[in-house]
Amino acid sequence: MRHLFVKCLLATLVAVLSSICALPSLPAPLPSMAGSLTLEGGMPILRLQGSPYEMGAQHGILLRQPLRQIVQDYLYDGFFRGSPTAHADLLAWGRNLDRRLPQGIRRELAGIADGAGLAYFDVLLLNALPDYVCLTDRLPGSSTAASMAAVPDGCGFVSAAFAAWGSSTYGGELIVGYCANQERDVSSGRPWVLALRKPTHGNASVSLSAIGSVGVWLGVTENALIAALLRSPSVDVAADGPPLTVVLRQALEGSDNLEALVGEVIGSARSSGGNLVMGDATAPEALSIEMSAHRHALFRYLETEQFVTCADYFVDSELAVTRQDGGGTLGRAGNETRQWGLRMALQLNHGWIGKAKALQFVGEYGAGSRAMALGLNGREESTCLLQGILLSRDQITLMWAAGCTAANPDGCTSLELGTLFAGTR
Repeated sequence: MRHLFVKCLLATLVAVLSSICALPSLPAPLPSMAGSLTLEGGMPILRLQGSPYEMGAQHGILLRQPLRQIVQDYLYDGFFRGSPTAHADLLAWGRNLDRRLPQGIRRELAGIADGAGLAYFDVLLLNALPDYVCLTDRLPGSSTAASMAAVPDGCGFVSAAFAAWGSSTYGGELIVGYCANQERDVSSGRPWVLALRKPTHGNASVSLSAIGSVGVWLGVTENALIAALLRSPSVDVAADGPPLTVVLRQALEGSDNLEALVGEVIGSARSSGGNLVMGDATAPEALSIEMSAHRHALFRYLETEQFVTCADYFVDSELAVTRQDGGGTLGRAGNETRQWGLRMALQLNHGWIGKAKALQFVGEYGAGSRAMALGLNGREESTCLLQGILLSRDQITLMWAAGCTAANPDGCTSLELGTLFAGTR
């Protein structure tokens, strides 16, 4: 009888434990608020630190209201309303993408969702769709094409980027310029923030990205690695990798030098490509890369001219055939002219390029831009519009096109990277 009782007790325990294991896991409790959100010179600065989940939760809590509004306006009123099957198509695509994301990125997305009180897959699609639309010419599901085309893509910058250093600059330091020129007003798109991330493991970084995003379009690390991504949409896409913005984010956080950064980016699986300028301010040195999902072309500088440039089209002939639109938003001819002009400016000012002159280049080659709207929760009409960015080892300068505050009458906001990175370890 006693043996029978023991068997029944064990069976009961097994059943209870099995039922507990079968329950869906509950989200981890939200961490104490180590992050912060401030407005400095017209630019929202989002400071995050801790594990991937903790940084995501801080992101979601601090930007809860605008994130919830963006999900409603951007996803549901934009993409999902465009087609009866759009929601199902995109969810199926998102589930496949979710299986390909690194675990840390998935945990950060989960933290954003928990902090903002949103569904995980809404946050996933909010991250993946803009990058997919910006960086590819192939959409996930033909039935969703019309709805996607009607929504501001939030790509932000187009036009050109450059890096100059050594004999090309006054003093030899590395200077990276990000020139924006977009005819179309995207002020109704997603607002952007400057995010300072201090992960538990890896490099701290300052990056420019959209609210709710875990990827990076432009970033600089505490060990002075700099990367700037421009769009160059290609039909060569893949289903077995994360968006390039996520690849770039992880490469910046995990690399110690330029060669490691380049190797991490070109060696990683990715769903799409784009054009990059990447540099190491401690060397100093830089290069440019053109990429689709499966191909890449690397362009190093000439010894006689220590600078590189790129625009939002492919120079490499093999990559160029993967473009369907003839060369990008402004057309290939316009981008070639812009890049040629930028190269001539860098050559003619060889040895005389400092931060002031480099910022002049950013302004000239981003002139007339209405590149992207900044601000939080409905400030689009009155906030500044960003025209370009200049990065060096110790400073990031943001150039405003219009609507600047009285505190910034010259249209620029400069932030010291040393101050932003202070206390990272």
